[in-house]
Amino acid sequence: MNHVIRDFTGIIGAFVAWWALVVLTACLSGPLIVEGEAPTPVDTAVLLPPIVAATPTLVVTATAVPTAVPSSTMPPAATPTPMPPSPTPLPADPRLITQGETAVHIGPGLEYELSHFLGPGTTAPILGRNVAGDWWAIHGPGDGPGPHSWVAAADVIVEGHTGHLPILPAPILPPTPVGAHDVPLVGETGSPPSERCIISHPGLTGPVNVHLGPGAQFALIARLDVNRWAEGIQEQVNWYEIRLGPGQVGWILVTAVALNEFC
Repeated sequence: MNHVIRDFTGIIGAFVAWWALVVLTACLSGPLIVEGEAPTPVDTAVLLPPIVAATPTLVVTATAVPTAVPSSTMPPAATPTPMPPSPTPLPADPRLITQGETAVHIGPGLEYELSHFLGPGTTAPILGRNVAGDWWAIHGPGDGPGPHSWVAAADVIVEGHTGHLPILPAPILPPTPVGAHDVPLVGETGSPPSERCIISHPGLTGPVNVHLGPGAQFALIARLDVNRWAEGIQEQVNWYEIRLGPGQVGWILVTAVALNEFC
């Protein structure tokens, strides 16, 4: 019985001690009050930064409002620039046009013998030029092709591109006019080659004249001697081009010579 009373007394004491501890703790946790001063309330709440709600930003784009401009201050309307006319294409093959009666020579220079004349407004294809570029080579006299004859560039108008034209050699210019008695005799002797065009002297007259071009107006350069022959190259307008030697040619009248079956 005594030990029960002791246990109950111990429980009561423990409870009293716990209550005293609670009271003491409450007293110690309160603010310290100094005599003569008013107590300052203490906010034990945790201070947090204010929460600001995000406000959407309205972006306003400025739009230019057209302003009426008085007609007196309006700039003049731009006048369209007219397009230049398309240039006339140059002919692919160059040609010359004579402005007046134009002399044509057998070589590129006034020192060469005169070949013939071209009337005003005559057109002719340009076949080449000389080294200096001041004479143009054209076909020989007549409508068909022939040996080159030459026209001074200063006497004609040129149409077309001439940069691609070949440089043609000039004929050999005799140092002095050649008389009939000074013309050399040409022609081969012996048996002529077979299956070749052979131009031979007819054997009835004296030597036959050989000219620089297909016509008597061209310079006399040689004579085909009696009982001699020469190889024929081509025929143009009743004249035959013959081979006089290495790199040398001339023209002889067809009716004045004899031709074989290969001509």
